[in-house]
Amino acid sequence: MKLIDFHCHPDLYNDNFKMLNNANKIVFVTNLPVLFERYYPKYKDSKNNFLALGYHPELIEEYPNYFEKFKRNLYKTRFVGEIGLDNSERNKESFGKQLRIFREIMDECNKSDGKIISIHSRKAESSIFEELINNNNIYILHWYTGTLKRLLDGMMKNQNIYISVNLDMTTTKKGHDLIHSVPIDRIVLETDAPFTKESKKRYDYKILEDTITQIAKIKKSNLEDITIQIQANSKKILG
Repeated sequence: MKLIDFHCHPDLYNDNFKMLNNANKIVFVTNLPVLFERYYPKYKDSKNNFLALGYHPELIEEYPNYFEKFKRNLYKTRFVGEIGLDNSERNKESFGKQLRIFREIMDECNKSDGKIISIHSRKAESSIFEELINNNNIYILHWYTGTLKRLLDGMMKNQNIYISVNLDMTTTKKGHDLIHSVPIDRIVLETDAPFTKESKKRYDYKILEDTITQIAKIKKSNLEDITIQIQANSKKILG
C-alpha cells in the first residue's frame, strides 16, 4: 500500500488539476459544499482521489447559509472535510455560528455512521472534543496545534481519533512534541497542499516520503517499521 495524503486542496493550485494526474491516493478536501458539487461529477468514481464534502469554519461568516446544501450532498461520499472550528482572533466573532453548524454537521455524520472526517481545530479543541462521540466515524485532526493533554485524553476515550501530520509540523517544537507523544498507531499523513512550505513549490509523492522520514527520526524508530505502521493505519481507516 502506498502512502496516502489525508488532507490536500488540489483545487487551490493554478494548474487545472494537473497535479492529480501523478498523485497517489489523496483525500481531496473542499472548503464549501458548492465546490464539492462542482468536482463531484469528475471525481466521484476515482480510485485515487477521494473527494470530501467540506464547509470550512473560516468561510462560515461569508457563506452562512450552506448547511442545507452540505446535508443534501452528504450521502454521496464517505469523506467529510474540511470542517471544524476556528477560534483564532480573526474568527472569534463567527465562533457561535461555527459551533452551531459544526454540531449540525456532526449530527448528520452520526446518522450516517461511518464517515472519515478531517477536522480543523485551531484554538477550539476544547469544543471539538465534546462533539467526537464513540461510533463508527473516523476523526482525523488536521494540523493539530492544541494542547497535548487534551488530545491524548481524547484518544484514550475514543479509539477512532487520529492526527494527520504534514512536513511543516516536523520542523516546529510543538509539532515535534506532538509527534513524539502521540502513539504511532494514531498517526497518518497529510500535505495540506498548497499551504505548507514544500507544497507551495510542487506537489509530489516525495513530500509524503520526507514527512514519514522525519516522523521516524522524531520517534527514534526504524523508518521501515514506521512506514508499515502508518500504512496499516491508513488501511484501517479506509476499511
